[in-house]
Amino acid sequence: MADESYYMRYWVYSRAQLEQQMKIHNVRNVSDLRLKKIVVNGVAKPFTCELKSMKDSKFSDSVLVAKGDKRIMQIIQ
Repeated sequence: MADESYYMRYWVYSRAQLEQQMKIHNVRNVSDLRLKKIVVNGVAKPFTCELKSMKDSKFSDSVLVAKGDKRIMQIIQ
C-alpha cells in the first residue's frame, strides 16, 4: 500500500520567485513566461512552485495556493 503522504503536494505563489524567473527569461531572450495553473474549486490559479512540504519554500513571500494529492489535482500548462 502506497503512503498517502508521498503524493501530497503544496502549490505556492511567490512574487519574488516570479521576478527571479522573469530575470532569467530576459537574460535568455525568451519571449514570454507562462505560469502553470492549478484548478481550485473550478478556478484556475497561477503558481510558481510545487513543494513536498511548506518547509521547502525558499522565498519568504510564498503564499499557499492549493494543497492535495498530486494524482487528483488538475494542472493546466
